[in-house]
Amino acid sequence: MENTVKSDISTEKCICLIKKLISTDTAQPFGNEAALCDFIAKRYEGFDVRVVRFRHDDLRASVVVEIAGGNMSGIAFFGHLDTVATGDLSAWTVNPFAAEISGDTVYGRGAADMKGGIASMLMALDKLLAEGIRPDRRVLFCFTADEEKGGTGASAIAESGILDGIEEMIFCEPSGGKLGLCEKGAVWLELSAVGKSCHASRPELGENAAEKLMDAVLRIKKLDAGGETLLLPAGTISLTAFNSGVMTNILPDTATAKMDIRTTPPRNNRDVIKEIEEIARETGIAVEIINDRPAVETDNEEPFVQRIRETAKHFGRNPGEKGISFYTDASIVVSRYPFPFVIFGPGDDAECHTIDEKSSISEMVSYAKMYFRYIDEYCKRKDVEYGFE
Repeated sequence: MENTVKSDISTEKCICLIKKLISTDTAQPFGNEAALCDFIAKRYEGFDVRVVRFRHDDLRASVVVEIAGGNMSGIAFFGHLDTVATGDLSAWTVNPFAAEISGDTVYGRGAADMKGGIASMLMALDKLLAEGIRPDRRVLFCFTADEEKGGTGASAIAESGILDGIEEMIFCEPSGGKLGLCEKGAVWLELSAVGKSCHASRPELGENAAEKLMDAVLRIKKLDAGGETLLLPAGTISLTAFNSGVMTNILPDTATAKMDIRTTPPRNNRDVIKEIEEIARETGIAVEIINDRPAVETDNEEPFVQRIRETAKHFGRNPGEKGISFYTDASIVVSRYPFPFVIFGPGDDAECHTIDEKSSISEMVSYAKMYFRYIDEYCKRKDVEYGFE
């Protein structure tokens, strides 16, 4: 069978890839990333690479494509295959899975977050393999499931040991032309309280679960989520849902709430959670931690960061630095492998999760060229070839 992988990094190839990626619905909550993992694995059949699949359930999977190096050190590129849900389809002016193109712009769910980054990764990988480039260091392309919710894919990859020896990581999320060097952490809470119902005119006969829970919520909101940093605004603590009561004249006997906490480095999520659990004990409520993503950061003086800058300058870019207020797979991977990383990929993060989401095709092409050049410049030795037996 003739392999369709060619060495070109072009607009035409990008359009072909982004149409395939967007038209494959991988929206939460079902994901269906396994369909794209099959596409990626099949694409590189016949090449001297190691393809490692991680099956999470019938529909959900992640995959890693590894190019061998002369030693275990190397670089890993990360991109997530899932997207958020489309929301109200009637609000869209385009079909979210048709990958409609107008000029240099492609529209659709995941165009920015982050199937554009996936297209860039695939084009760079295509060129490496089609040209037979053998790096002195390992190069891993990691395609993950469930980044938008539980981080199942990144966790499975990090726990597998396949990243052992990796020293640098690029998370190809949309970064608006800048280098993302840090991101806020996240702690999500589900809170509940139990009281005793009675007539609201005689509150002394009951226990108001809503007030009991609100007391805890207000105390949690006063906690320290981390201060402002050079690249990030101060941490935040938000009440995002509160449910209680059935009638105006009945004291509620149950109440539930959800809270979203965003932490900034160096504030440690474990310390925040410990303080929340103490408040829960003191107020008599129950708390469940449903998401725990630590804040992570990279020093802007790291040699890896400087090499990325030099690569970008070759293409006429001089990227500034930024902090990322949302979390990425970096929160999972970097906490286990605390090595230098950047968040650097095509698209504007302001487009993430929006109606009529869009991204620039030429930016996807440009980032693919930067990824390829970085590998070619800093990971390759021309006098030695390595591969898998």
